[in-house]
Amino acid sequence: MVKITDNFLNKDNFEMLKDWYFKECSWKTFDIVNGEGLQFVHEHHPVKFFNILNMLGLTELLNISNVLRAKCNITFRKNSQEILENEWHTDFPNFPDDTIQTSILYINSNNGGTAFKTGEFVKSKANRLVVFPLAEVHAGVHTTDADFRCVLNVNYKKNK
Repeated sequence: MVKITDNFLNKDNFEMLKDWYFKECSWKTFDIVNGEGLQFVHEHHPVKFFNILNMLGLTELLNISNVLRAKCNITFRKNSQEILENEWHTDFPNFPDDTIQTSILYINSNNGGTAFKTGEFVKSKANRLVVFPLAEVHAGVHTTDADFRCVLNVNYKKNK
């Protein structure tokens, strides 16, 4: 089940987070998972990121007991009129725990997004959060109307 929340963070917290990613953050380059091209990735330390979420009141809001992985990805515009998807995947294949969730916070608005094997598509909209079970098969969808698509991807264990 996919849950979508627009205007997830209050405006000040969202702008602070966005500014940090776009002005102060250090990035590494990686091949796109099962796709073509490169992406920029910033990987957060799970414990430190949990503390940030806790300060923002998000551990309680999202019912997070601990963060398994948190990373921000930037993928770049494709020179194509056709919107291109990366390949279908789950963030942790063959992980049998149904208390693990994936949350994606869209940092900028564009015509890219996240496609789900079920046929659902969630468009990239700044400050939109989408939450779904870890086992949900999905694919990132590149933008064609902006220079890049930026998302914060967090995998976490829910409290029981």
